[in-house]
Amino acid sequence: MMKKFSVLALAGAMALSGCVEESSKDNDQRLWYAEPATTWLEALPLGNSRMGAMIYGGVQEEEIQLNEETFWSGGPHDNNSTVSKYYLSSVRDMIFQGREDEAQKVVNRRFIVGPHGMKYLTLGSLKILNDSLVEISDYERELNLVDATAEVSFRTEGAEFTRKAFASMADSIIVVRLKAGPPARMSFFLDHQCDYDYETIVNGDTLIAIIEGVDHEGIVSKLTAQCRTELECDGEVSTREIDGRQCIRVDGATEVTLYISAATNYVNYQDVSGDPAAKNARRIALARKHSFDDLLKRHVANYQALYNRVKLNLGERTRNFDLETDERLASFYSSLDSVPDLGMVTLLFNYGRYLLISSSWGKDGQPANLQGIWNNKSY
Repeated sequence: MMKKFSVLALAGAMALSGCVEESSKDNDQRLWYAEPATTWLEALPLGNSRMGAMIYGGVQEEEIQLNEETFWSGGPHDNNSTVSKYYLSSVRDMIFQGREDEAQKVVNRRFIVGPHGMKYLTLGSLKILNDSLVEISDYERELNLVDATAEVSFRTEGAEFTRKAFASMADSIIVVRLKAGPPARMSFFLDHQCDYDYETIVNGDTLIAIIEGVDHEGIVSKLTAQCRTELECDGEVSTREIDGRQCIRVDGATEVTLYISAATNYVNYQDVSGDPAAKNARRIALARKHSFDDLLKRHVANYQALYNRVKLNLGERTRNFDLETDERLASFYSSLDSVPDLGMVTLLFNYGRYLLISSSWGKDGQPANLQGIWNNKSY
């Protein structure tokens, strides 16, 4: 459950009917908060069917937790029982005779023998580590369901800092743009961290993380993932070390764009001979032929072709329309008998559509698993 945050002051006077003046932002299609996420469940999800990202929106430490749809434990194997067919006839007879308990015992012993299934793995997190941002005001983070973008903005020492991220379905990568308004400049470390065995390599403006899969239920790991992040900026870029890992240091930048791609050696359920490095290099090279604005336009057009097929309107806006999303949700449950905030129902409806589109609308990809394409756990 989201933690409680402070409430944004409502714009304009509230009418007796409970309606408010029109807001400049559509909070029935937007999740927003006035503080960074402190846990994974509070982070905001982006996805392009192939890759998933959870954006925390931190100031001193921004975390972008990553997943790729084919990164699983184990490797190609056959978990069908080799003996179950010999018991099928007797199990049927038991069921027809009303001996369901006996049939269940045979099924458990002879049919369900394991391994029972592999686990979906995380790529770890890309970290943006700032060492100079301290006095923060006017903080806001949001997930815009209309164009499938996540944004963070805040001010420090009179300057505005913004971050805009999207997981492009059109170009199959994740793009993040960081900007510092005048007179400020950005300085930070770009680091990749993961709980599995992994190594990082820096080559100029490129940070590569190579992550090894894990064994599971007796099935030896056969999958390896690579996450490639290329950086484009107007500042100075150098290579540094953090705890023995290679990372990138950026100094004196006003605008930085990150191009993130991840892939594994998965080809199909029985072939793991793919080349993740080649896949990532190709995707980012193709994407970088476009400007940031063009990449964003391509992404929005691709996403909205599906999202814009449906529009739900359940009535006028209520006084809760401008509340932060977690406060609005809490108020929704406590005020059902007074003035129901049906816009909250609209928001949940839109959010559900957004999650399904973002996790499964890939024509050549994998079907969404239980949690879509988002997971930060190793179990």
